[in-house]
Amino acid sequence: MKRLTCLFAFAILLLAACTPSQAAIQTAIAQTETIELALAAVQSLTATAGAPTSTPTPTTTATASPSPTETPTATSTPVPTGTHTPLPTLTASATSTATPVPPALPPASTPVPTPDFLGTAFAVKAQVENFGGQIDIALRSGYIDCTTTVEAYEFVAARSVLALPASLAGPYQLYQSGISIFTTKAIEVYQNCKDFLANPAAGGTVPHLQWSVARTSVNDASELLRQAIIAAGGKP
Repeated sequence: MKRLTCLFAFAILLLAACTPSQAAIQTAIAQTETIELALAAVQSLTATAGAPTSTPTPTTTATASPSPTETPTATSTPVPTGTHTPLPTLTASATSTATPVPPALPPASTPVPTPDFLGTAFAVKAQVENFGGQIDIALRSGYIDCTTTVEAYEFVAARSVLALPASLAGPYQLYQSGISIFTTKAIEVYQNCKDFLANPAAGGTVPHLQWSVARTSVNDASELLRQAIIAAGGKP
């Protein structure tokens, strides 16, 4: 019992020695608060230094869009107008001093006496071609000699009927066919010129269709007259 008491007393002394004093406890509390304040300051500085600074957003400058360049409107190129061949103008022969009145043509039923069929056929053929030649000249110069044109036509028309023997019936048929084609298809050019010679002040032109048809008839009539001459024994 005495030993247990001694041990208990020793334990109390040891506990008293191990228990801190009140002053030590206050000091420890003060140091802890200081450490906490220092730690809070460090954390505050760390947070301030680590936080990323906000970079100011650059202001977007509106770029003006370029105005579209207007494409020049294509101008239409004028199409050149085709030129027409000028129509021959009626004119009288330079050598004529007065406007002659053409003699009336003899009726077709009145035969023209002729002792020489070949001579007449050659002369008629030449005047048919002369008529066509006046048209050709007019297309180049722009003027048709109405005096020569009328005379050529009337020369041929006045010899459409001949008094011939029966032996020349074949050549005569070709001869008349040639004259008929010419006088029928060339009459409008002839009449145009005849009207002009009767009244030159009125002027006038030969329409395209008139001289075109007349020129074709000259070729056809000339060929038939050539055949008539050959059939009669001649050499055109």
